[in-house]
Amino acid sequence: MKSTVLTLVVVLVLGLLGISGWYMTEKSRISGESEAFAEEAGARELVTVSFVVEVPESTPADQTVFISGSHPELGAWQAAGMPLRRGEDGMYHGKAELLTGIEHEFKITRGTWSTVELDAEDQPLDNRPLVVEGEMTVEAKVASWVDKGQSVPSRITLSGDLRMHPKVASELLELPRDLVVYLPPGYDDAANAQTRYPVLYLNDGQNLFNESTSYAGIEWGVDEALQEMIPAGEVPPMIVVGIYNTEDRDEEYTPGQQVDAYSKLVTTELKPMIDRLYRTQAGREATSIGGSSLGGLAAIVVAQQNPGMFGRVVALSPTLHVGGDTAANIMGSGLTALSDTAFYFDMGDGETDNYPEAGDAVSDAEAFAAALNAAGVVHTYTVVEGGEHHEDDWADRIGDVLGAVFGGE
Repeated sequence: MKSTVLTLVVVLVLGLLGISGWYMTEKSRISGESEAFAEEAGARELVTVSFVVEVPESTPADQTVFISGSHPELGAWQAAGMPLRRGEDGMYHGKAELLTGIEHEFKITRGTWSTVELDAEDQPLDNRPLVVEGEMTVEAKVASWVDKGQSVPSRITLSGDLRMHPKVASELLELPRDLVVYLPPGYDDAANAQTRYPVLYLNDGQNLFNESTSYAGIEWGVDEALQEMIPAGEVPPMIVVGIYNTEDRDEEYTPGQQVDAYSKLVTTELKPMIDRLYRTQAGREATSIGGSSLGGLAAIVVAQQNPGMFGRVVALSPTLHVGGDTAANIMGSGLTALSDTAFYFDMGDGETDNYPEAGDAVSDAEAFAAALNAAGVVHTYTVVEGGEHHEDDWADRIGDVLGAVFGGE
């Protein structure tokens, strides 16, 4: 018995000594790191960083050029961050006070993300790195603007009755998102107080109604189209819900990534909210979903996963080649879930150069149409002559598409 107790005491003492040794070692390490950090921080100094930016000839002379970067002095990633002034040399100049020894990133805009710079191949540009080592001048050349210098930042182009719901939080996805709701003419008239309306949900909602929020400053003009078509009786009065995308757009819209969570967001969080706040016809036959590019593909997936909720799908130039495979192969027999859905999609015959991922746009669309046929899905597929993969093209044909999908009512 005494031997057992003595053994336990020895083990306990050794354990305590081990813990004490670990504690002293860890304390010494943390102390060393703290001293190193303090020494490094003490060596930093606030210096002036000058920016000199050259812009393309397409830049409107009456528009301001901005630095948008990761530090508050650089705008804290606000599109209209640090303004630059145009000098007599034609360059744009600005200064910021930054600490040395810290890595920063920035881009150049004309005040909105729809007027951000592109690279020489007209492709999205990675954030420009900036390491401040002392008083320095940063020279940058803008190869191209996403809007080719054509749009007017912050120009409001809304038509009709639109309601904003900013920063709607979700329990399913980390990032909140804005909603914009178009209400048909006469919605608030006393004569229509008991009237309920069909609803069209559209992805990439910031591109639908307003130049100041849209990609490349080009809106689809859904509001202008409906403001003319509804009074003329070309389409029935309807509500349109634009669901803004987020910086996680690609993941949220792509099969195999976050699209399942996005599907539940639309159907279990956003749709109930809209049905609660507005006089909607909540049933399947009066509920539609659509989008373009990856937003068009996401609309297809959401409808496929919720066949009892959406009676129509509208997909303009959907991205049908993802992850090295076609949507026809990825979705395959699962498309039978859409057999009772009124399905419309189109593709421009000039989309190949800027069609996302590998593959030929029209070939992918024809393969998808064949897959729909095999699944027994009645659909309308249109090849748009000269159509390209861009907001301009979707804006040009949105009225025709709305008429084709909803004009038979």
